[in-house]
Amino acid sequence: MNTASLIPVALLAIFACAVLLLVAAIVLLVRGWRGRRVDDDPHCRKCGYNLRGITSNSCPECGLSVSVKTVVWGQRRRRYGELAMGFMLLLVVGYGLGWFATGRAVRINWYLYSPTQWLIGMASGDDAEAIKELIRRTKAGVLTATEHALVAEAALQEHGAAPTPADLHKWADVVTVLDINNALTVEQRDRFYRRLAGVELIVRSTIVQGDSLVEMIRVRSYGRHTPYGRFKMRIENRYIDGRINTPNALKEWHDVQLMGPGFGSGKSWPFMGLREERRPLLDTNSRDLRPGAHTLEYVLTQAVFPVGADPEATEPIWSQTIRTTADVIVVDNADLDPITTIPDAQIGEWLHSAIRIWYVDRTLFKTDSRERVTFNFVLDRAAPLCLCFDVEATVDGQVHELGTLTWSTGDWGRADQVNFWLDDIDDPQAPLELSVVLRSSRQVASRTIDCFEIWDGELRFGPIPVPVNPPRIRPSPPTGDQGEPTVDEP
Repeated sequence: MNTASLIPVALLAIFACAVLLLVAAIVLLVRGWRGRRVDDDPHCRKCGYNLRGITSNSCPECGLSVSVKTVVWGQRRRRYGELAMGFMLLLVVGYGLGWFATGRAVRINWYLYSPTQWLIGMASGDDAEAIKELIRRTKAGVLTATEHALVAEAALQEHGAAPTPADLHKWADVVTVLDINNALTVEQRDRFYRRLAGVELIVRSTIVQGDSLVEMIRVRSYGRHTPYGRFKMRIENRYIDGRINTPNALKEWHDVQLMGPGFGSGKSWPFMGLREERRPLLDTNSRDLRPGAHTLEYVLTQAVFPVGADPEATEPIWSQTIRTTADVIVVDNADLDPITTIPDAQIGEWLHSAIRIWYVDRTLFKTDSRERVTFNFVLDRAAPLCLCFDVEATVDGQVHELGTLTWSTGDWGRADQVNFWLDDIDDPQAPLELSVVLRSSRQVASRTIDCFEIWDGELRFGPIPVPVNPPRIRPSPPTGDQGEPTVDEP
């Protein structure tokens, strides 16, 4: 039940009672006004005269002709008690409607007075306020053991089947509070922990023999940190085509960042929860892999350790072993290169306004007479295809390599940072101007997971004035006075 568009069940119950009281008031008023029959004598319909014993064909009182239609049998007397009760009920309903009309009833938190089973039903219908009230009652310790069991089972079922990240967030909070209050059984706690972090091995699907074999682990978070400790993960073994091949650098415990500010993005970052960052777990040369299909398998351990405990010397509170696999195809012919370059002039024109320098930072390190110049690039619109660049800066005729920039298809709004160092600065206050080149690179694309179709060309920025030691507050996005990029098409 969506609280943004539907009235809570308790409020509907109040309105239903008001309608029933209104109907009862109307019935009492009609019965009271109509009255009850007190005799069986015929009476004139017009004036009420008792016609018993008359000898003429007309009413002696008003002269109305006597017939079946003009005679009323029996005399009625009003029920004043029912009239009074009907009027009282009508006043009560009117006062209640006025109370609702002034908004007083709407401001009442009806969830506070709803039965727990009602709350579970409303919460299962995506009612955020009902979930908040369940959490409040669990924290306050006012639920019975039976209610705890009902809430725990419903929360675990909803958490396991939640269709959206927002739903996961809410139900994970309910289960976490139950866990803190020791309201979960051992089996329920195990179900929850197994759901906390989903793991997937991702590799570049097709590579040319000799290119980097790029691997990463995607961890998706489905809950907050456990109340008993830190959620950690490490790789136990790595297999290539069933043969063990595990670098020692992988066998280290890493914290798994569970739900936090970025929860719900569904993005990946090796061992680090939900933030998207194309940082490979391994980047090894594939020259030893024969052409053909290969299967990589990782065996990982997820565990919960007490806060501050050394995972190498402490028994975990809970742990599980996970296996995840991925396939890669190795080709030995450059003609079969899966990376396609597209020298499209229209895309180049589009990049004139889509990629820009967000801000430039120039910091002097007086201890060794060095300056660090940092650039932040931002993509304002969704990339129509992958953008993979080597970045170079030219200062006083000298070329400096800044690093690489990568945007996958559909990426936008993400700022990437590159920097370089200037040595032996004679005058740190002297003005500095430089130009920057973004040059498309197949090599950069080969070290990504999913960039197979890249734009081919260059973007040039400059000349760009770089102030020294600017304020640490990020300025507004730059305008055209920082130089417009130009495009060299191959």
